[in-house]
Amino acid sequence: VDFRLISATNRNLDADVAAGRFREDLFYRINVFPITLPPLRNRTEDIPLLVDHFLLKHAKKQNRSVASIRPAALESLLLYHWPGNVRELENEIERAIALAAPAKSISEKHLSEKIASGGVSRPLPKAPGETLRAYTQRIEKQWIEQMLKETGGNRTRAAEKLGLTRQGLLKKIARYEIAL
Repeated sequence: VDFRLISATNRNLDADVAAGRFREDLFYRINVFPITLPPLRNRTEDIPLLVDHFLLKHAKKQNRSVASIRPAALESLLLYHWPGNVRELENEIERAIALAAPAKSISEKHLSEKIASGGVSRPLPKAPGETLRAYTQRIEKQWIEQMLKETGGNRTRAAEKLGLTRQGLLKKIARYEIAL
């Protein structure tokens, strides 16, 4: 059998081999021509090109015509952090095409909430009779929870993203009784 194997991973296989988590012989068989590609969030200049490609691909696949993507929607795509990389972007475009009217442009309303809001959940509207202090505390708690989720519970990284010290973040976690 003569074949070519192309594989991808988001793991550091050198480190996994050294730690005994990946077979060394398999690593050397598949590591003939490694190509390191940074995550999509570090190469946002590729997003417009990928969006155009996915628009054509999925419009054809869904047998729909889509005129283009509006600048505000593209801006939302550029601002999002893309934890799922290119696959997540492709799924988002496929979804937007399905929601858009035929021959119309894709707008922010066709994007998922997390993308349209830049990856941060939008706070709930102010409740009737809620004080400014209670409202801002609720927003602060929500933002802290979002950053902890994005960093996988890493308090040091979450504190950096929030512009807080680690101790300051720990005090807020205790104050808001945030479960980790």
